[in-house]
Amino acid sequence: MIFLDYVASTSHIASGKLIPLGVTARDRHKVWPNVPVIAETYPGFDQIVYLGLATPAGVPADILNILHRHVVGAVTDPAIRSRLEGLGIVISTPSRDEYNRFVRDQLDRWAGYVRDAKIQPE
Repeated sequence: MIFLDYVASTSHIASGKLIPLGVTARDRHKVWPNVPVIAETYPGFDQIVYLGLATPAGVPADILNILHRHVVGAVTDPAIRSRLEGLGIVISTPSRDEYNRFVRDQLDRWAGYVRDAKIQPE
């Protein structure tokens, strides 16, 4: 068994070399509507692959706003959006604050898993 993102696994699934057993996100993937989400078997399971843009701390807000506006503009451009969606990428354009909250929540979530498993740094 292996966990792969959609883009990396699509050609292998299409060739029959891999069989998808489940989707790790909350909802079924629109390209694979017959593949169950893992949470259907293990309630609460929810893990997505996400991409975002980060900058060093201290970048002025006006610069961050410009970057955000351009990134949103790029991924919502019809040609780019079509290409990304063709790769199976689900596009989301949260505000900067929403994305910061999401990242903090993910860090807290995974830190909890590390604590619960009593994993210590080497």
